[in-house]
Amino acid sequence: MKSNTTAVAYQPKKSYSDMLEQKKFPANLASSRTDVASTEIFQPTVEVKLVRTEESLERAVDVRRASYGRHTPEMEALLRVPERLDLAPEAVVFVATDSNTGRTLGSMRVLTNVNGPLEFETSVELPERYRNSNISLVQRLSIVAGPNGLHAKKALFKAFYLYSLAMQIEWMFLYTPPPRDKLFFRLGFAPVLDGDSVISGAFSDGRAVRLLALRVWDVEPLWRNEIPEWHQFFFKQYTPGIKIFSSVSNWTKSFRQPVAGDGPILS
Repeated sequence: MKSNTTAVAYQPKKSYSDMLEQKKFPANLASSRTDVASTEIFQPTVEVKLVRTEESLERAVDVRRASYGRHTPEMEALLRVPERLDLAPEAVVFVATDSNTGRTLGSMRVLTNVNGPLEFETSVELPERYRNSNISLVQRLSIVAGPNGLHAKKALFKAFYLYSLAMQIEWMFLYTPPPRDKLFFRLGFAPVLDGDSVISGAFSDGRAVRLLALRVWDVEPLWRNEIPEWHQFFFKQYTPGIKIFSSVSNWTKSFRQPVAGDGPILS
C-alpha cells in the first residue's frame, strides 16, 4: 500500500510584464544537459543550515579553505579565517553537513542587494534587464572532494534557490573562472555581460571570472524539460534537512554585532 506523499515547492505567479521576456542561453546548453544528469540518488542525510555561531562559521571556513586550496592554492592562506562579508548585514552563510557523521560537506555565502547595491554592481555596468532588480549572489561555494560532493552541491543550490524565492529575488547571480563555469551553463545560467565578457576586480579577488545569472522563475520550467533529475530533487522531493526558513526565523543579531570594519573576524 502506497503511503508516501510528494511535496511540491511553491511556484510564484508571473505578475510582471517583464517576466515574459525571453532569456537567451548559450548555444551549447541543450546539447550538454546529459552531463548534468546523475544516476546517483540524493542521500537525505545531507543537512543545510544557516550559520549562527562562531563554531559553525569556523566549519564553513574550514571547508572553504580546503576547497579553494584544491583549485586555487594561492588563496588557501587568505581563507583560513572568516571574511568581512561573512557577517555583513546583506549576507548569510550556509553550511552543509552529514547528519549521521557530523562531517562538514560544503558551504556558501549568499548576498542580496535588497538594502543596497552589491560590490560588483558598483564595478560593472549591468545590462538594462538586470538594473533595478532584486539580485542574490552566491559566493565561496565550497564542496568537499569525494562521492558526497555532488549531494552537498545539489543541497546547497536548493538552499540558494529557496532563499532567493523567500527574499523575492528576481535574478540569481554567480561568478566563476572559466572553464569552471561549464556546470552553471548546463544549469541554465547565462552570461550577464554582452559579448560574454570575462572580468576581474576586487570583488573576484583579482581573478578573471565570468558573471552569470539565472532568473528565479525560469528554474522550474527549464529544469522540468532539460534536467529532470535536478527538477525532481528541487520541486518534488521532500528534503527536511534543508532548513532555510527555520534557520532564518531563529536568526539573532548577537552573532553579527562584533563585526567592525574590514579584515578577518576571528584571529
